[in-house]
Amino acid sequence: MAKTAVLVTGATGGIGRAIIRSLYAGDEPAIIAACRHPERLDEIAAGLKSDYPGSSSELIPLRLDLASFRDVMQSAETILKESIRLRALINNAGTMPLRHHVTSDGYEEATQVNYLSTVLLTRTLLPALDIGSTIVFTVSVTRHLTYPSADFDSKSLNARGRIAHFINYARSKTLLSHYALQLHDELKPKGINVCCSDPGVVDSGIITLGIPAIDRVADMIFRPLISTPAQGAAPALNAIRKPVSGAVFTSRHIRMLPDSWTADSDHKNAIIHTDRILNALIARQTEVLT
Repeated sequence: MAKTAVLVTGATGGIGRAIIRSLYAGDEPAIIAACRHPERLDEIAAGLKSDYPGSSSELIPLRLDLASFRDVMQSAETILKESIRLRALINNAGTMPLRHHVTSDGYEEATQVNYLSTVLLTRTLLPALDIGSTIVFTVSVTRHLTYPSADFDSKSLNARGRIAHFINYARSKTLLSHYALQLHDELKPKGINVCCSDPGVVDSGIITLGIPAIDRVADMIFRPLISTPAQGAAPALNAIRKPVSGAVFTSRHIRMLPDSWTADSDHKNAIIHTDRILNALIARQTEVLT
């Protein structure tokens, strides 16, 4: 009988740890903890066993580097070859580099990690999802600050300035929410739910802007008032517990993604360009494997 699991990316980060902790405490049969450095999971696993000695959960490490398309597809193939069924895929991993960085694949890092690789992982793992499964994309309140566009990859590559990394991060989350709607429409007939999780502003390193004066003030005044990782994990956990699709879960609300996006040319063109990139990657990898 195939093993059924919940896969969580960004497993060693603050929110990722909190998600895994909640699942483990709730006796989730199998939790696939995906991260760049799976050796760091040893400490997490030991702590969970100590805190919840009666839990029957199994924590399964999976190496996943979203900054590499090849690594993403290899990690997904590992899951598919093991015939693991996913009742939920929680795309939690994300980054906001403080400096402009281009990956070895030629994309701006936040654009690749937060958006392209996350969608690539999800699409590659679709054969492992059944009726009733849930896909969760972690977005951000910053998604309201930008718009999707067909040239998002060149925009992020050419972005410069002190807050360029913040704009690239916001754009990646905007694109992710738009692609969630695309997948919701595509997978609804198959009974697979697609939702977004907005954790709010969470106390983590990702909110550091890299501008010393602003960061010092934020640490003193703003950081004590923001959410804990456990609070930030709650929307994603609610998303996989409720039979809802096409919605954004926050700490207080469940709001549907706007249907009006489907008629918007910027939305359509961004999705078309994204699929063109991903289809080329998948075709290339298929040729290598055969």
